[in-house]
Amino acid sequence: MSFFNNPTSIAAQAALDNSSEAAAERDATPASALASSLYAPPAPPAERADTPQSVREARAASAGAELFTGTAFTTDLPDDAVPGLDAREARLIATDIGATADDVRMFRTLAEQHVAEPASDEQRETWLNVSVREMSERNISMSDLNAAKRLVQSDPRLVRFLDETGLGNEPKTVLRFVELARSARGRR
Repeated sequence: MSFFNNPTSIAAQAALDNSSEAAAERDATPASALASSLYAPPAPPAERADTPQSVREARAASAGAELFTGTAFTTDLPDDAVPGLDAREARLIATDIGATADDVRMFRTLAEQHVAEPASDEQRETWLNVSVREMSERNISMSDLNAAKRLVQSDPRLVRFLDETGLGNEPKTVLRFVELARSARGRR
């Protein structure tokens, strides 16, 4: 079970709760509104039958996202790059979570390393402890941590992939998802 899918990790993170960080999340006008008005959207790619309904609804509600999903990350995530996950769908997931090309390359490199040589239970536990320590040292709040968990849990296939590879406990992955969640809050 990864950090993002572990109910006990919330209790373990209680020390990270910074009351000054408990302010309400900011509302923002979507930047994609301008893109939608300037460019005609291409035909949307066909949805896979196993795409969760909640993901379909979120994609449908994301104005302008369809402008970029057809070609996003094709260089950084070629068709055979992600074992156990359709590359097209992996690229859509990366777009859904607001990942950058650098993020996709980092996640791909980590996944390739850990799929080739899976992390042991001891390694996963060590990563979890390092992740907790680094979040504490960086003053990451419970609000940020919970936002990262919600971001990951928005797609059950992402949760499954992080659990199966062990990357859900890997410190770089955990910290990057916290940053992606912070960025997502700023885009709303």
